[in-house]
Amino acid sequence: MSSFLGFQIVSRDNPLTNVKSLRVWMQGVPRNDAVAAMEAIVALLQTEAPHADRSVARLEAIMELDRLAVPLAQHLRSQYRLITMSDDVRQRLFRACDGMALAFSQAYGEYAKAIEASDGSGRTRALAHGVYSRMFHYLGVLTRLGLFRYEQWIPGRWRGLHQSYIAARTRSLALEPYALSPGTRPADIATAEQEYIQILLLHRLNAGNLTTPQIDSACEWLKEWAPALRLAPAPDDVIGLTGGYWLDIADGGGLSDRRPKRADGEWLFLDMEPFRAQLKALIGRLSTQSPAARNGAIEGDDALTLAKRLDRLWQPQAPAMARRGERRAAHNAVTVAAGWSEIIIALVARHARSSLAPTGYHYDDYGRLRNNNDSKEQSLIGRRADRFAWHIADSSESGYRIRSSSRQATRQWPGALLALQIDDVPGWQLAVVRRLKRIGADLTEVGVEIISRNIAAVTPREIEMRDSGYSVDGVDVEVSGKGFQALYLPPQIHGRVRAPASLVIPPSEFVLGRRLSVTVENRPHSILLASPLERTREWVWTPLRSG
Repeated sequence: MSSFLGFQIVSRDNPLTNVKSLRVWMQGVPRNDAVAAMEAIVALLQTEAPHADRSVARLEAIMELDRLAVPLAQHLRSQYRLITMSDDVRQRLFRACDGMALAFSQAYGEYAKAIEASDGSGRTRALAHGVYSRMFHYLGVLTRLGLFRYEQWIPGRWRGLHQSYIAARTRSLALEPYALSPGTRPADIATAEQEYIQILLLHRLNAGNLTTPQIDSACEWLKEWAPALRLAPAPDDVIGLTGGYWLDIADGGGLSDRRPKRADGEWLFLDMEPFRAQLKALIGRLSTQSPAARNGAIEGDDALTLAKRLDRLWQPQAPAMARRGERRAAHNAVTVAAGWSEIIIALVARHARSSLAPTGYHYDDYGRLRNNNDSKEQSLIGRRADRFAWHIADSSESGYRIRSSSRQATRQWPGALLALQIDDVPGWQLAVVRRLKRIGADLTEVGVEIISRNIAAVTPREIEMRDSGYSVDGVDVEVSGKGFQALYLPPQIHGRVRAPASLVIPPSEFVLGRRLSVTVENRPHSILLASPLERTREWVWTPLRSG
């Protein structure tokens, strides 16, 4: 027994017996390791779930645990966005956040089932609206995390979500506001319906072309504007009803642009005009700000550009965008090198194979002469470039649609840099990931735009003006300083613009107007870095001017 005459007794065997037992258990959770703390919380919820009762005291303990977990989750999400985070650590952070959201959604889901099975007169009734609000909140967190991986929901998952909403609506719990903690700011007080609507609208963003920071920013705006939205039964006469979405809560899907063929009480209508009015107001405010003021945590795009993209994604009956080129079916295999290290290794290995090394020898990645029997080069290429794991689904004037079931494919993101070597096509091409789509549990489809049909690895070096006794074009200069790795793109007609010679370099090396010396085809060139054509968290694509 954990309580007697209103007094709570600590149970060390079952920390979720009541709030007092939970607080004692929390004293043993590591305070300086957010990931370990989150993993301990998830393990507690999973251990307790199979044989737990559905008492009010246990529900209060779960809600207390929820309050303690919220700041931990926010800390982990902020770490997940750091560009310096290794892939292994990033995967652990994702699993911790995903496991927490899943465990809490299941814990609240069990209480929701108990509420639905009861006559509504129990003591749990006082917290029932909180149960549904927090359950939908964590289903929304799972949706956001799923967007990071571009996951699609199956019909069964949609039906379960809709049934829970119907249960809350039937019991008049959907519109009762709930705050997890006392003194909560108004933006954090939400009804079950508001949380449910956010899930529906988040799925409208699953176009495969938004980055993790952009999705996070969209979620914050959505949370702020969701209180203006309401779901209402669709009227019998839907002709002329525009500016919103329809939802068939008996179907296994989300919001629909199409008018229902029937209006038999199963259809709901979501009027988007109040929401889009706030989005338009944001676009208006951002339009008056300078680009420097708009830029912030959103990587690769300023806030104004993102807001305009969201306005289109959240626009009911938005006209389809015309494709830049016709797609042609293709079935080539393609070797993919992803990220700086893999691309540089692939290009250096190509150069080493074609070098003027003596017969029976080759140069390795560090310029050292190696016997051809040394398999280091081949092992590096086999390990780095994901050979034969990708294939082309179709091609167009501007790029390719490629597919893979490899682990490498699941780690791509819009804006990622790929080098492609197409079968029967000489050389490597440089591409940028523009769109991703998960097909089932294993297959990933990636839409890439080719920004160069020919690339070379180069090592730019800083040029300093000093009295060296030598001059170039009448200017006394000396090349000094440590070089860095970069990709040289020759002049070309790009899909969007006529592009001059350019470099793709790490962001840490880009300074507008920086003077560098780069050797291309054994000829040194003095260059200046110009305004970027495009930049992301991992690379900057900048045209070159003669320096």
